[in-house]
Amino acid sequence: MSGFGLLQILKASGKITTQDLGRKGWLHLGICESGAADEMAFLWANFLVGNVANRLANSTTLEITLGQVSLIFTAATTAALTGASTPAFLNDKPIPCWQSFRVAAGDVLRLSLPKFGLINYLAVQNGFKVQRVCGSTSICEREGLGPFNGRQLQVKQCIGYSVPNQTNPIRSVPAHYIPEYHGQNIPFMPAEKVAVSKCLSGAYFTVTPATNRMGCRLEGQAIEWVGEGGTQCVSQGMPYGAIQLPPDGQPIALLKDRQTMGGYLLLGCLSRFGGGRLAQCRPGERVSFVAISRMQAIEQLRQRNVFFGL
Repeated sequence: MSGFGLLQILKASGKITTQDLGRKGWLHLGICESGAADEMAFLWANFLVGNVANRLANSTTLEITLGQVSLIFTAATTAALTGASTPAFLNDKPIPCWQSFRVAAGDVLRLSLPKFGLINYLAVQNGFKVQRVCGSTSICEREGLGPFNGRQLQVKQCIGYSVPNQTNPIRSVPAHYIPEYHGQNIPFMPAEKVAVSKCLSGAYFTVTPATNRMGCRLEGQAIEWVGEGGTQCVSQGMPYGAIQLPPDGQPIALLKDRQTMGGYLLLGCLSRFGGGRLAQCRPGERVSFVAISRMQAIEQLRQRNVFFGL
């Protein structure tokens, strides 16, 4: 490497955290996985700047929620922005999302409020350099875990990055790979032994303001469940994307900062793609679900991992 640069936060009306693919192997101790809320956008951001994004060499990005941030670079690098459809400007000149771009020392990157979607990912060549906690650079505010004392980045704080000796070529994501962020037909795998999970398919729900990185709270026609013990079940481990049914009949989909155990009725589980799609939905947005098989979800994940070299 030929040097070291800093990215300083000038404005942070939106929320900024560092994220990678999450903490692996800590669930048995009650430590949640965390990691990028939208894995596909995270992986594409790193792909565009030539980073290795596998579990052994996890490139760190900035996860920016609801835009409205300004950042200044102190050294030249190659960067990329993916995720929500957000107007972005480099030195007040528009730049496209889903494409890498060159940055010079003193350049200012500004993001406005997203038009569609919720979350953006900013990657730089060779990744941001921050402390790993439990093997990950992901910030989990709920547990106060991760770099920066487990808190979102604030104005005047800086995050380091290595200046590459050789810049990677400019890349862009083909248009047919760029997702359309909406809440329609989000894929999930129904629970095999719970017939009421069929109530999710074809029904519409609204994302509530209580939604966060821990889980997406939905509101719609209450799902009724009559069975021994009602919706209360024996506590069990909660996988990413688990869709729980509390006593009020309003589903909760558990996301990256979820708790590790839960005792509500399990209606099914979002696929990795479905979880990312739902994480991009804003409060007030209508969502619907479509059932897929476990094998379909596994094949989608296999193809993704092969493409990105995971």
